Amino acid sequence: MNALLKTLEEPLPQRIIFATIQQESQILPTILSRAVIVHFSLLSDQEMEDFIKSIPTENLKGIEGQMLQIISEISMGRP
Repeated sequence: MNALLKTLEEPLPQRIIFATIQQESQILPTILSRAVIVHFSLLSDQEMEDFIKSIPTENLKGIEGQMLQIISEISMGRP
């Protein structure tokens, strides 16, 4: 985390750093103080299925029906 803190304190020009975490409490307060926090809502199973269906078909390679539902459930609302 100290190396990350150094990078956040002295970022390269025109640099944006994205990080995802599950619990803010596990991040050093000095890092959180330099961050913009964006909370994402989980998607419902139906929203996940709709999201997967919106992916171009050449990338799905036969994923449909029950497999689509399984993938949606495994994702737990996270695209």
